Amino acid sequence: MEWIDPDSFNPREVEATMLIQSVHLIGVVCLLKEIWKKGSRHSLALALAGTLANADYSIELTTKLFKAVCRVSNDDELSDRIRVVKDTYKRKGRGEGVAGKRHLLEIAHSDILINEALSWLNIDSTDDVIRLSSDQSSKESTAELIKI
Repeated sequence: MEWIDPDSFNPREVEATMLIQSVHLIGVVCLLKEIWKKGSRHSLALALAGTLANADYSIELTTKLFKAVCRVSNDDELSDRIRVVKDTYKRKGRGEGVAGKRHLLEIAHSDILINEALSWLNIDSTDDVIRLSSDQSSKESTAELIKI
């Protein structure tokens, strides 16, 4: 964290929705840190990438989220996590199946934590079909706001 001199700080205007979504993404990173443990990180990465791809999150936002989770979790295999994201989105683009929410819940062993994270990501976690509960454009604009 870095303190900024209030006299030299010139904040930019941001829509409230964008700000709320950014705070939710920070919260998701904090929640994922709790389960991002050695021994299950690769499987978690596959399931999380698949969940986000199935929910039509952009690969750019998913990559930023993974970078933040790796940073706060001291995960030294960032290149593997990013490769998982890229490979998952390629498979999804070819119409192949990818791991998803059910797999994520099985690996994480924390339904409450995962369901809360999915809620903050605006992903419906109440059934087996993942549906967006907000529009994609707001997710992409959130990626522009956060700098991870």
